[in-house]
Amino acid sequence: MRILDIDAGNTRVKWRYLVDGKSHKAGAFANDSSNALVEMIADSVDGAVDLCRMASVRAPKERESLRASLENVFGVSPALPDPESGIGGVHFPDADPCRLGDDRWLAMLGARKHYPDGPVVVIDSGTALTLDAVDANGVFQGGLITPGVNTMLKSMVDAADLLVLPDEKEFSRSLAKNSVQAVLNGALSMAASLIEREVQRFNSQARVVLCGGDARMLAEQMNIPVEYCPELVFEGLEVAIPVKGMR
Repeated sequence: MRILDIDAGNTRVKWRYLVDGKSHKAGAFANDSSNALVEMIADSVDGAVDLCRMASVRAPKERESLRASLENVFGVSPALPDPESGIGGVHFPDADPCRLGDDRWLAMLGARKHYPDGPVVVIDSGTALTLDAVDANGVFQGGLITPGVNTMLKSMVDAADLLVLPDEKEFSRSLAKNSVQAVLNGALSMAASLIEREVQRFNSQARVVLCGGDARMLAEQMNIPVEYCPELVFEGLEVAIPVKGMR
């Protein structure tokens, strides 16, 4: 079984290619036209696809364009997840999972798959930084959404005419002695401090699982134990759209 998984975010389209349940290739491309993105994926995969699964937070028109391009190039219509309470042991008694966004819902499913018997806090750090808490019984406790680290930096650049950030950025949670580094460290500190504070407020014993484009950098700067799981949304896709005979 050859499976192509797609995670279409606001800034990037991430993909992985599984052969008989094992990751064969993976990558990410900056957002471009649907046709161009799919052609780049096809060039990278260089193989047939039996099943395509797709998560998307794009607008309906853009999502449909991407779906049509995938079907045209690979000859299979992507299966889309249908958010529903109870799937993967994650329950939403006071919320509609359809209104959370595919990425948040699937990341919670992936985290619950890793830790089925304890509380988890799921962080997806990309264009936005999302934080979602699930208790030991798998019940969604709520979440927060803030600008991601690079979105914060972009807003500063847009608002300050003289601010120019380097292409190669180095982050630290220490105080800085020049303005550019102070901006970088400030954005990082805001994100990391928010996570630490909310984990403490929810459950200091909860597992903290990070995914998303800035997750590795954040994980290296945290003052609490965290786990970096770059394929968390894909793992949620496996739970939401299982393949018979495969685990």
